[in-house]
Amino acid sequence: MYIHYLYYFRTLAECQNYTKTAEQLHITQPSLSYAIGKLEADLGCVLFDRNGRNVVLSACGRTYYEYACEAIDALENGKKAVAGQKEHQEIRIGATKTMIQSSYLSWFLADYGQPCSVHSYRSSSLIYEDILHAQLDVGICLKHKGKSFQQFLFYERDVLAITGKGHPLAALSEISLTELLQFDLVFYKPSPVYDRIREIFPEDDRLATCTFQEEYIDIISYAANNQRVAIAVEDALNYDTALYHACRIRQEELNFNLYLTIRRDLPKYSAAYRFCQHCRTIPGRE
Repeated sequence: MYIHYLYYFRTLAECQNYTKTAEQLHITQPSLSYAIGKLEADLGCVLFDRNGRNVVLSACGRTYYEYACEAIDALENGKKAVAGQKEHQEIRIGATKTMIQSSYLSWFLADYGQPCSVHSYRSSSLIYEDILHAQLDVGICLKHKGKSFQQFLFYERDVLAITGKGHPLAALSEISLTELLQFDLVFYKPSPVYDRIREIFPEDDRLATCTFQEEYIDIISYAANNQRVAIAVEDALNYDTALYHACRIRQEELNFNLYLTIRRDLPKYSAAYRFCQHCRTIPGRE
């Protein structure tokens, strides 16, 4: 039996007409009749019954149709899987500037060993948008609440409050978010951390006194010189521990872990999905 006979059989079962089926398959009608005859001879049964100028599946034909379709689908999926394994095209990865500059991401890319290009973004929302529009294959971004993406935990990180050594917080190793609001806070602009805190405490007037600085400003030295507290995720802050003190903020809602993010409709044989699975299984990643 030739595999293409299965395609002929399935098409005839759906068209129910030899002439239309031959046209759709771009073969002659005698070739189609020969293929169906060979199938019936191999199986030892009649697959089609005549219905005027058309044909319909016999009882045996209906049974065989289900298995033929499964076989064809399996073959097609196999071809796609092999094609996916042969892919060597560049994987486009979107991440924030701080993650791009970190050795953590570089380590994963080096271990993966396939061509990748990394693109810098100011926010996770822009990364989500470009993934949906196929401008990126993989994003490294915050948790998304919608159903458009598959996400895999990539990097756990704390939100820190950093002060000068003379500040009252310098005696603490961690603090609750409620306790933190009694101090004058400094954020980068834009600040997802501030936005999240505002969601948690929408009516708290103390947030109106917060100060915002552009990304190029050293908010740690600014905060220390003005008896304020610099707030940001840990990988966004570089500081001298001899001069400044970092205090971890206790608050489950302040989840700023980063996730490998791809479109939910991507199959498991896609290069983007395989990249995510590779990163998750690297020994020692924890």
